[in-house]
Amino acid sequence: MSSRQASVIIGLLVVIAVALGVGIGYLVVGRDDDEAAPAAGEPTATSAPPTSTEEMVADPVAALEAAGVDVVQPPPVPEAPEAWGEYTLAGSWDGRVRAFDNREPAKATAEDGSTFPASMNGCGEMMYFVTFRATDDGDAVDAQLLDAVGGVNDSEVLGSGWMLGTNCATPAFVFDTAADGATMIDVAFTVHEYRQSSVAQSSAAPQPQAQDPAPAPAAPTEPTFVECIFGTPGPARFSDGSIRNHPPCAQTPEAQRYLEAESVCGGLNGWEVYGREKYESLCGPVPEGR
Repeated sequence: MSSRQASVIIGLLVVIAVALGVGIGYLVVGRDDDEAAPAAGEPTATSAPPTSTEEMVADPVAALEAAGVDVVQPPPVPEAPEAWGEYTLAGSWDGRVRAFDNREPAKATAEDGSTFPASMNGCGEMMYFVTFRATDDGDAVDAQLLDAVGGVNDSEVLGSGWMLGTNCATPAFVFDTAADGATMIDVAFTVHEYRQSSVAQSSAAPQPQAQDPAPAPAAPTEPTFVECIFGTPGPARFSDGSIRNHPPCAQTPEAQRYLEAESVCGGLNGWEVYGREKYESLCGPVPEGR
């Protein structure tokens, strides 16, 4: 073998050795990258945290729509929106009542201090969003929503909280616990009054081509019945959130009780016409001096 042939062979061996080294390095780096990157379809380490109660209350419209009807809720307390669902804010007022130990419930009052604007009819035409708190730390009251004959629709023992009720319910507070051993508790409240409104919504349909006839309008979907609501003459809640009279609801025992209470309690001398026992069972004590 000549020296020229030997040099050529040595050069080829050097080239092969360099190529092998580069290929091995590429395979090692590629493997490390594959191990570091997540496989397709695998979740990443970061995920959205669940929505907290505070975050939900930051959207007061969602909080009120999710609350239901005639309910008492603990804190946190949402802000009062200008409108939610079919209801628009009509006014607000502040008040204060005193709940005594072993006494009747202390009822929230109207803006002028008179009887709270509750009724026995048209339940759902108005909604009342009420926030409340015991003025002294550590005190607690049994916060209640009462129906027209004194029945309790919902209640919770709280130091503060909020209520959402129809115009057929009255917010009231019963003494529960006084931190300093007192026999009375002062409760401050704020009432937000909402009126039901009907808003027609329409959208412009695209213009059809000249050679095509106008499409027939789609038949509207009728809302379905959900549940009867206490009151007369048979209010009910429907799937679109509306509240209106539903004849079958007027035949329920609760509706008949309301109707009977309305006739007994609404007259000037109901205790004389129907008897003191029936009057007191439906309306409370007979007025003094009668």
